[in-house]
Amino acid sequence: MLTYSKFKEIQEHNPLAVANIIKKINPLDKLTDKFKKKGLSGMAKDVLKKKIDKMNPFSDINKANTMAKKKDLKGLKKQRDAINQKLGVLKVQINDLEDETRKK
Repeated sequence: MLTYSKFKEIQEHNPLAVANIIKKINPLDKLTDKFKKKGLSGMAKDVLKKKIDKMNPFSDINKANTMAKKKDLKGLKKQRDAINQKLGVLKVQINDLEDETRKK
């Protein structure tokens, strides 16, 4: 794993290194590069397009799933906020009771 300073050093010497690293990590970039190449027949393009759509969370195929997950996430975040508020109140009550028991 590269540290941030090493990563910045690589980037300064070779600005294209970042794009190359992302292409190695992200399979969607690899597929889009293949898709952009000229000379692909219609059948090969269709297959690549289907693979790209399966990976892309905002494609028409996956958009409903992505939106459902975002909705679930929003609900969970609201629950977390409510729990954190209750926790704050309980912490104050616990601290007050601990202070009272220490004084005695």
